[in-house]
Amino acid sequence: MRGLLSLFLICSCLEYSLAVMCWQTSSLNTTDERLIYNRETAGPIVERNCTGLKPRCVGVMYRVVDQFMYTGGCTDEVAMAPMEMKKGRGMYWKIVCDTDYCNSTSTIFPTILFMTLVTGFRGFFM
Repeated sequence: MRGLLSLFLICSCLEYSLAVMCWQTSSLNTTDERLIYNRETAGPIVERNCTGLKPRCVGVMYRVVDQFMYTGGCTDEVAMAPMEMKKGRGMYWKIVCDTDYCNSTSTIFPTILFMTLVTGFRGFFM
């Protein structure tokens, strides 16, 4: 009985340590559906415990003309450093990570702030 209780406690701790808390763009933290938000269609962002088949966080932000869009949630993709890519006339940023709340916009924000300043000043000087 004592051994069974010890095994249960170890398994409980192991399961808890494998979970990661992420931000999800959805009104429910029980669904895998991630909504895309921008200035006109902003909505709730909730905490989500990502475990099992989707154990990591993902955050995707992109800019089209002067609009920034963001989506976040759980994923099964391999963890990767923040990535930045030019797509057409816009920009695309993505992060897949495995630490608590690592998919917040502050992870990508320094790059966006820099690009906005450069783009704004370029128009000013030309």
